[in-house]
Amino acid sequence: PSKTVLGQDYAFPNGTPLIKAFQFTLGPGEKTSLHKHAVPLLAYIVSGKLQVDYGSRGKRSFSPGQAYIEAIDWCHTAHGAGTEPVEILGFYLGQQDPDETAPEPCDSEN
Repeated sequence: PSKTVLGQDYAFPNGTPLIKAFQFTLGPGEKTSLHKHAVPLLAYIVSGKLQVDYGSRGKRSFSPGQAYIEAIDWCHTAHGAGTEPVEILGFYLGQQDPDETAPEPCDSEN
């Protein structure tokens, strides 16, 4: 995709690239904390159903086999929306110094 899930343009960070992969599982009904991402994050849904709440920008649902670029610098939460765990593969596209790939907590919604 050439834009994030919220229609934002994005660019790869300058500097020495760092691509960091991770696997994340949310149980049925389990919810993440309110957080945001500073760099592009490609998320791929392996199994289960995921719903992401972007506050004033609405909610989006994702099913197995779907991939999307997560919102950048926009606070959101995600939860397992189905009856089985949600397995997500994620790929952060950041830079090595500083390492910007960790999600950042939000004090409040946007």
